[in-house]
Amino acid sequence: MQIARTNFSKEDRKKVPRAVKQKIASLNGLDMKLYNYAKKIFAENQDAAMHHNTLPVCTDEDFLPFNQVATFW
Repeated sequence: MQIARTNFSKEDRKKVPRAVKQKIASLNGLDMKLYNYAKKIFAENQDAAMHHNTLPVCTDEDFLPFNQVATFW
């Protein structure tokens, strides 16, 4: 199955019902968790690089939530 890419204007996005946006967000929950985690790590690294000239060390424990195999297949 192939889905065509679609672009929406800002006004078009405002017309999408809240329920549809919530459904999309719930279906993409793991993607959002990973995205937010990556933003957090990026911000921490950027802060460390700018203020301390060093980078924090990530441990395996930092990635434990993402080491699980997805069960939706």
